[in-house]
Amino acid sequence: RGLERLDEVMPTARRVLGPDHPDIAYLEVMRGRQLRFLGRADEAEISYREALRIERQVRGPDHPYVGYALIQLGVIQAQGGRLAEAERSYREALRIYRTAYPEGDRNVANTLGKLAELALLRDRPEEAVRLSRQSRALFGRLFPDDHPELLEGEVLIAISLAAAGRADEARPLLEGLLPRVVAVAGENSSAVHRIRQVLDTLPSSDVA
Repeated sequence: RGLERLDEVMPTARRVLGPDHPDIAYLEVMRGRQLRFLGRADEAEISYREALRIERQVRGPDHPYVGYALIQLGVIQAQGGRLAEAERSYREALRIYRTAYPEGDRNVANTLGKLAELALLRDRPEEAVRLSRQSRALFGRLFPDDHPELLEGEVLIAISLAAAGRADEARPLLEGLLPRVVAVAGENSSAVHRIRQVLDTLPSSDVA
């Protein structure tokens, strides 16, 4: 019903507000989100690009709302395997957020984490370690130690270390994280499965 309702409302909103009103950009973002959840990525991308166009035109190229639209676009690009395009979108969003929030904030931390995930996918694990640590440091200023986003950042650091071949650093981090993540997210969470999967791939810590 959410998508149907948006499709009913938007023609009237465009007529009353004009096609380039910032509220239309907001509705396009909402529509893109609904479409993405339904697996209709191509249509979602059209909505996100329209939102991005409006935000740039109305608010200017460096407004945080432009960064938000770029993040949504980057998610679609990454899910479609267009990793270079996603990285460009994320890096432009990061530039915007760092300009808007020079001391760093949740948006900066989140974008650094997304870039770290992309670095892993693009076989740049040392870069992933660096970016994930920067993300974790920012999240650490915002949340208590066992906050889900903070734990997620620590898992990303450990997985990046494992991908970089630094098993001696990755294993104790993953083993220490496992019970904490189970306590917060549950035994069957995707984060727990990810930790166990990576631990299974690490060389034995036994010393001959």
